[in-house]
Amino acid sequence: NNLGNLAYLQEQYPQAQIQYEKAAQRYSEDSGVWMNLIRVSVRLGDSLKAKEYADKALSVDSSLKSQVETLLKM
Repeated sequence: NNLGNLAYLQEQYPQAQIQYEKAAQRYSEDSGVWMNLIRVSVRLGDSLKAKEYADKALSVDSSLKSQVETLLKM
């Protein structure tokens, strides 16, 4: 997740997505990873992926609903 954050901050969004996906494989119950994947997918213009990651984030932590909706509107 940290490598993804570093890439994201450097606006290297495809690389950030790769790193976040690796983190999601290892830490699938970490809602923060899924939130990062939503954010980077929106930046990349991939609304279908963003929605897929939103569903996963909400399955881990349903209390994130308003935050997820905000990210999807970006």
